[in-house]
Amino acid sequence: MITLLINSCNITGEKEYLERANYFGKLGIKLFLDDGLPLPTATNKHDHYESITGGPLFMYSLLNLYEALEDIQTPKI
Repeated sequence: MITLLINSCNITGEKEYLERANYFGKLGIKLFLDDGLPLPTATNKHDHYESITGGPLFMYSLLNLYEALEDIQTPKI
């Protein structure tokens, strides 16, 4: 959802999409990273990491969100 909203902002230029992406980013951080663990938890009810639940993609989406909010251009891999 975060990536979709960032892309929508890039296409339309409407900052509301970026604001909503920021809302979902903060919500995800609160749900999956708020326990002080270095990686997102498998669910908000567990305290362990599983890559199959989308943790790496979530972290990459947060990086893209940071870049969009700070208007940073980084080379894409």
